[in-house]
Amino acid sequence: MRDPIEDLQHFRSEGATVNPLPASEVRRRGDRMRRRNTALATVGGVAAALAAVAVPLSVVSGAGDDGRDVSPAPPAPSVSWLQEVPEDFPLDEGLTGEVRSRSGARPLEQCAPDTWALGSAVARADVSVGDGVEGFAGRTLAVYADADAAGAALDRVEAAVSACAEELSGPLRYSVGPEDTGGTEAEALLVVEQAELEERSFSDLTFTRLSRDGNAVLIDQAFTSAGGAPALNQVSRNLLERSAVTRSALCVFDAQPCDLDTVLGEEPGSPAAHVVPDGFPLLSGWPTDSEGGKFGLAGPTRTGLDVMEPEACGAVAEVPEHTDLVRAAFTNPEDYRQRQLLTFATEDEADAYVDDVLAIFDDCIDLVVEDGSRRLTQVINDVSDTGDRAGGAITRYERDGEPVPGMSTLFVVRVGSAVLLAENQSEGSGGLDPAAATQEAFTAIVAESRGVVAAMGDLRAD
Repeated sequence: MRDPIEDLQHFRSEGATVNPLPASEVRRRGDRMRRRNTALATVGGVAAALAAVAVPLSVVSGAGDDGRDVSPAPPAPSVSWLQEVPEDFPLDEGLTGEVRSRSGARPLEQCAPDTWALGSAVARADVSVGDGVEGFAGRTLAVYADADAAGAALDRVEAAVSACAEELSGPLRYSVGPEDTGGTEAEALLVVEQAELEERSFSDLTFTRLSRDGNAVLIDQAFTSAGGAPALNQVSRNLLERSAVTRSALCVFDAQPCDLDTVLGEEPGSPAAHVVPDGFPLLSGWPTDSEGGKFGLAGPTRTGLDVMEPEACGAVAEVPEHTDLVRAAFTNPEDYRQRQLLTFATEDEADAYVDDVLAIFDDCIDLVVEDGSRRLTQVINDVSDTGDRAGGAITRYERDGEPVPGMSTLFVVRVGSAVLLAENQSEGSGGLDPAAATQEAFTAIVAESRGVVAAMGDLRAD
């Protein structure tokens, strides 16, 4: 039986810009990461490497090598956490219909009546819309004494739903998993409940996204009578779009809080203006025919494909904090193509990501690889008449001066605050004229991407 969490394993979305963590929170998150690494090692064979650092006895005893006293490190500054929900906090922003303030996100009754474990919250606020029959959306904002308590609330939810996921009694299926928030202080947890009345046939989907920033947790939830991967992808996109302003405002609960009036005043540049809409033509220009079976088109999707993070000679262009990310792929024998569209809050952030992608090739132009062949890369830093900025790289291989199979073409283009990353891989070698072959490969990937680049212009914020 398919585990619905498979559709969430590579879900990524933006994380709010925040300040450094308090020491207690760093320790708590480190403990949580170690527990997850241990679990992954048990289930999937992932090895965790621990580095042991020897500490001189003189340091432990508080004296230096010359006998002088070593002053202890100064205590970490105390944090004054906000202990209430501000009156102007935009909890209902993005919700449509009659908003009720007496009820918020609903617990997963068949899993745990107190799923969201809000008993230790020092303050909370609730809103909801819909009748709960065909559709429902609910939000609960829980404020805790500090970031440790808020993080512990996420841990309790993850443990509770994980226990439910292991119990297959009845038709309800549960999945839970952390969401990558771009390496920021914020945390997010994705929870799925849906009914499986027949094998691989799902309905009655309840999708919940828990976002922690500082000492607050936003529980954002939607219910739909449909189920399965298509419904999950649609609901997750809707939640991402509708809650963009609300999630941005969570920074008011940071250790060094933002100014809420400033956040709410940045309407044109808000994340809501940079969510990729339904129907975006990310597959434009690709073949529609394939050998069938495992081959063919995949996507567009936020949850069903691995995130692209190009690598060259050990350098990796990691996905930074972003607003939205959508993936697509096409496969056929000796033909693999993939695309990734990212949107950012600002054009500067998008431009910096293009810099990061092109920079991975700085020390990887001509390299001898393990089998003795040479890896040769041609970098293109400027492509005229394509978006606001575009570039890329073509990599091929030679052995004993002769081309060998294997060619990869990477194309990156920015339009406004959106960035398209495209890659084509084939068994081509360059043949008798490698220079012409690499030029042809790059011209082809630019040409087949023109429909996508044109549509990116519609993503510009008003």
